[in-house]
Amino acid sequence: MFFGQGSYAGSPEGFGIARGAGFFDGVDSRREQTPRMATPGAHAKEGFEDSRVITWRGQCVASTPRKLMTYRNQLAGLVSAGYLPLDVEYANDHYRVDRVAFVTQPTFEPFGYLDRARYSVKLWAPDPWFYGQRREFGATTEATVYHRGNTHAYPVITVSGSFPNGFSLVAGDGGGSCSTKTSLTGIFTIDMRNMRVLTPGGHQRAVMRGTPLKIAPYRDTWLSIGVPGGDGHIAKTLVRDTYI
Repeated sequence: MFFGQGSYAGSPEGFGIARGAGFFDGVDSRREQTPRMATPGAHAKEGFEDSRVITWRGQCVASTPRKLMTYRNQLAGLVSAGYLPLDVEYANDHYRVDRVAFVTQPTFEPFGYLDRARYSVKLWAPDPWFYGQRREFGATTEATVYHRGNTHAYPVITVSGSFPNGFSLVAGDGGGSCSTKTSLTGIFTIDMRNMRVLTPGGHQRAVMRGTPLKIAPYRDTWLSIGVPGGDGHIAKTLVRDTYI
């Protein structure tokens, strides 16, 4: 697979990926444990998925040595670019890791007539998940949502109405519950990965307290909203197929 622009001698010009690893691999888990006193085993504590490391290598092809150095500079400059999304097309499906950053110096070794180079990069994703299809569910006071990944998904919920005493959100099948007591009026979005209540302009108005709502894979899960002393509803719910 090539990414870049143009062609050279009838072949794609840019970066060709010959080998990659880590995007579709599973991730490690981390878990603390307390040894049992005077008996085998340990007391188990909750475990968590670790971060994801992605590597790939290949060849870069250019029409001139100067153009090759332009590609080299673009690759090396990504080290200081901070976090970026990474999108991958595989078997006509689209997958995304929301945030990746370079963790080691990329290698770039010109060879031949200096119109191509071998390169390698290593990326670090602080979150363990990657995502597939986005599924959007419409307005209701009680929604049934689902996704087709392989681990729990954190929905993004948009609520609308008058909430003089705040509101609460609940997910069925033990999917969690959370609430805020902040008086609010208008349209607000809550990403369950961080529990922040945001305006359409991205300003934080409150933080939900409780357990983040999670949607189990391949299972219809209902979501409901409670509005004490007010009038509001779930305007939209976005769930992405989530993989680990």
